[in-house]
Amino acid sequence: MGLRRRFLVLPGLLFLASAAFSAAEEESETQLTIYRDNLALVREVRTLSLARGIQTHRLTGIPARVDPSSVFFQPLSGPGVWRVLEQSFAFDATDADRLLAKAKGGRVLVTDKQGQTHSGTLLGALSGDLLLREGDDSLKVVKSDSVAAVQLFSPAEGLVTEPSLAWILDAEKPGTYRAALSYLTEGISWRADYLAVTGQGETTLSLAGWATIENRSGVSYRDCRIGLVAGDIHRAQASYGPPERRVLEAMAAAPKEASEFQETPFAEYHLYKLGRKADLPDGEMKQLPLCGPVTAKTRKAYRYEGQKHAARVETTLEFENREGEGPNVPLPGGRVRVYQKDEAGGLRLLGEDRIDHAPRGERVRVALGAAFDLVGERTVKESARLAGNTRKETIEIRIRNQKQESVNVTVAESYWGDWQLLGKTPPVLKKDARRVEFEISVPARGESVFEYQVLLR
Repeated sequence: MGLRRRFLVLPGLLFLASAAFSAAEEESETQLTIYRDNLALVREVRTLSLARGIQTHRLTGIPARVDPSSVFFQPLSGPGVWRVLEQSFAFDATDADRLLAKAKGGRVLVTDKQGQTHSGTLLGALSGDLLLREGDDSLKVVKSDSVAAVQLFSPAEGLVTEPSLAWILDAEKPGTYRAALSYLTEGISWRADYLAVTGQGETTLSLAGWATIENRSGVSYRDCRIGLVAGDIHRAQASYGPPERRVLEAMAAAPKEASEFQETPFAEYHLYKLGRKADLPDGEMKQLPLCGPVTAKTRKAYRYEGQKHAARVETTLEFENREGEGPNVPLPGGRVRVYQKDEAGGLRLLGEDRIDHAPRGERVRVALGAAFDLVGERTVKESARLAGNTRKETIEIRIRNQKQESVNVTVAESYWGDWQLLGKTPPVLKKDARRVEFEISVPARGESVFEYQVLLR
């Protein structure tokens, strides 16, 4: 499926992305608007030297994973003096079969698996079998299963060995003109990575966010403006048939307010604009400060879901993303690694989790892992069938705590269909059509036990 897998309808996206940069930036700079789902909108300024009349102009430096239908070309100088009559995208060296098909009529040297060579003019290639005309005008067929290598000496005219765009242009007068070229391409993406460091009491954490940008497009971009879009854009589905330690040290050493990005609302998303120009070479992964470090007040919480994990009690750290409590900035969804400083000042990993996009004012929960000193036990003590499809169950929940301090544990239970709690229960934290949550206090080096009854229909 390749390039045609899925792409946005272009005009609205081009308009929104262009609006994210100033007019001065648009006139003179390469811009990359990078989305999280392996997609980027590229805008470059190209200079064209044109003769008078109708002519063909080929532009190279185009990624192989470009969506040709998204290409947008806009004159910046000489408007009305020249125009595009036709546009095409060509890249013949995408695979061996296509390359051989386009190389018909050229001279080739074929090396077979026994090391023998066969030279001549390539007349055809069918399912890997090669038909050659040798120097004495004799014909030879080299079977595909015997071919080790094929060398092309004089490719056929028109063979395109690198991705390129070709335009048929009409210019009223000769001259040098500038034009803006915009296109969507796969192979460029970004993600958010966060480092959170807590103290011994785990009542506060220092949170730093980094943007990890990766370029696998096949093209290097130099001296460009970079904007990162946080949010989940809708993309139309096309149907075409069936170095962590170094990063940690850098993040831990980052000064307060080290972010190089300026965050602004952008349509229904958030845009992070890098405050300087940067290079994004092909094949490189680049990391830039996104936010922080900032201090957040944290609360440790414990959660037991006995229907999923028989004994496991999960530990989470929670903080409010609001002024006076936490970062108070929109946090793009991403991976959060939580470390704790030990007595010697070193860092030890407590756990990692992925968070969703967290706007200002929302609570952020980061799962750390299983609490070693807490053990849960869920027992169905009674299950009785009543009239029809109605059933009554008696459930016992037992939480054992080997810590030296008491803890509060949230117990989550899930049910399908119609259900109703009967009799006395612990305090209910949350209740909806499929879930109920209880909160219980478990004493130090002790246990808490409760029973509840539920009527299921």
